[in-house]
Amino acid sequence: MENCNTPTVDSKSINKQLPNLPEPKITPQPLIDDATREWLNKLRHTWDIWKRSEVLTIALQDYFSSVPNPYLAVLNIIKNCPGQIKPKLLPFVIMEEFVHFMQDKKHLYSFHLTSEIKTDAFRMMSKQHRSVLIKFGPTFELVSDKKLFLDDIHSLIKEGLFKEACLGAIFLRLHDQFTIEDFLVPLVFQNVLLIVEEFLAESVSHQLALVKFLDELLSSRDISSEVKEISERLNITNVHSSTLYYKPLSSLITRFSKMYNLSGSCCPALTKKKRMGSLNFIINKRYRDKSIGIECFREMVIEAVGSAKEVQLELVILLNSYTEVNEALYWALKFNLPNEELPYKVRCLKEVKNPENGACSLAVNENWDLEDLRYYTINPSIISVIDTEQSTTELLEKCLSGHSIIGLNAEWDSTTSKLVLLQIATSDRVYILDLLALENYKLLWQELDVRLFANEDILKLGFGFDRCIPLLKHSLPFDNIHLENFMYLDICLLWKQIMKDYKIIFNHPGEEESSILSLSMLLSLCTGCSLKDDQSYSNWELRPLLDSQIMNAGWKNFWKGLKTIQMYKVYSLLIVYKYLKL
Repeated sequence: MENCNTPTVDSKSINKQLPNLPEPKITPQPLIDDATREWLNKLRHTWDIWKRSEVLTIALQDYFSSVPNPYLAVLNIIKNCPGQIKPKLLPFVIMEEFVHFMQDKKHLYSFHLTSEIKTDAFRMMSKQHRSVLIKFGPTFELVSDKKLFLDDIHSLIKEGLFKEACLGAIFLRLHDQFTIEDFLVPLVFQNVLLIVEEFLAESVSHQLALVKFLDELLSSRDISSEVKEISERLNITNVHSSTLYYKPLSSLITRFSKMYNLSGSCCPALTKKKRMGSLNFIINKRYRDKSIGIECFREMVIEAVGSAKEVQLELVILLNSYTEVNEALYWALKFNLPNEELPYKVRCLKEVKNPENGACSLAVNENWDLEDLRYYTINPSIISVIDTEQSTTELLEKCLSGHSIIGLNAEWDSTTSKLVLLQIATSDRVYILDLLALENYKLLWQELDVRLFANEDILKLGFGFDRCIPLLKHSLPFDNIHLENFMYLDICLLWKQIMKDYKIIFNHPGEEESSILSLSMLLSLCTGCSLKDDQSYSNWELRPLLDSQIMNAGWKNFWKGLKTIQMYKVYSLLIVYKYLKL
């Protein structure tokens, strides 16, 4: 084979001859001599017949050995080959053989690896799939001269190739040379998040800057208009507007904050909106639905409001709008809010309480929980809180002996979906297991698994408890807990089946027409008294547990362990009667 030297093209001389023409975006194919062109045609023919083969490998290795500058030669060959650099195409195989050829010969050709060749290689690879830069970039030692390619990355940004620009910056480790608006914000707007996350993983400063930027966007009165203005300013096309309104945007900020362990102070707008959402939910539960008591309400308010003065003031304003002026004053005093910021009625009440200095007691007359006495109550003496090794012995010895039917319920933290309480009721006692205190007692859980959960001689009653099974399996060291061998009866499903198959006349049918299926409603139909459930939204992770929480948790299962046993027997009798009638 002849020695085929591919001539280089002097781009500077061309630019001098054509000063008024813009630089082409795509590098033109370099000129190659006739011998090289003939060799390349034979190589293509070999590829068409044999694809990846030993014949092709030998031809390429011989060619690279025959030219003075293999770096320049391989780039010229690639540019004169049709198709992109993809694994099943000839250009990719040529690059692979070149990398293999250079493995033990870099020292022989290092002086040929000029800045111009590196720049040419980066320009070619940066517009290919990212794997090309990762696989072949090190052979051209691009990282050692990484700042050489800053202008090329900025050119990619101007062309709107934000993904390629970001991948180039990641590969070259040029994080500190770019701002979030260069390509991170455009990629977020285009919903190309995996590459954004890869870039952020190596730069804490960009993590903070991007989260703060998105948080400020979230605080805008008109997010869509703000997105449009930013897109026009940064020349962003293909914007995914569906991912840039409040809900997905807040989810994205939350995702980044958790992923990079950022504090809430980095996203004040999101934190405020979340607190306001929680506050409105709590107030509605208290004053509209009347489903939580004052003790639970105040506990939840403190957790939701925190130290945010704006939210504290909003709490007082909301309570005042519900005409709960006494409660509004309670919180105004507790948070020491400025008098001039308080609603008029709250200021007046404050002056009436103590006209001399405007100070008054934090005590608030609270009668709401006493207004409706049609609730079942439970004797506190039959409730045992299991939170020590000694109390677990009582549970295993007494609870699981001589009982064939028990009630089950659980409470979990609404924000983390972490189980915090497990409640077990028998016909004479209620046991409340503090999972936070007992999580390291593996022997206890192994015993419970064998003697209770995997015991087919004990029927477990619950009301929608099947939803707790996945959480239970995730939170505790249980194996092979499944509903099919769990001996579990869901009272909710049983109730629906009874109402479908039979005409049942309840003793107290006042709520029979309600479409809401709840344990409280079923209790009301059977007994005329509702389930007092004002701690359902309580923070069950707080320790020690409030007395009202203990009573609430105990009563749920106590009722299941007593009343629904009879319901199960009634259903059995109905089945027998139907069978005998046939």
